[in-house]
Amino acid sequence: SCAHRPAATAEPCPICFDPMLEPIRLPACGHAFHARCLRRWAAAAAPASAPTCPVCRQVFVVDDLEEEWKPPPLILVGVRKRRIRLRPLTAPLLR
Repeated sequence: SCAHRPAATAEPCPICFDPMLEPIRLPACGHAFHARCLRRWAAAAAPASAPTCPVCRQVFVVDDLEEEWKPPPLILVGVRKRRIRLRPLTAPLLR
């Protein structure tokens, strides 16, 4: 498992307080968040200043997290009644 993506946890996101299923961790301090919440937090800081951890205020570099923020590639698994079904490429294809 990636250092930025620990196993599923019931720990709440410090920004939105919803449970985190696939949190990312800031490399500098180790605090975990939903990727979407952290993106919004960083966008609110820019361009006035560098983004900081919402918990401890440690500065982090957005470029260090860019790979974590990309959605997984999708694969078409079916089309039925004008509905397209997609799954992450990393998910099992057979169900």
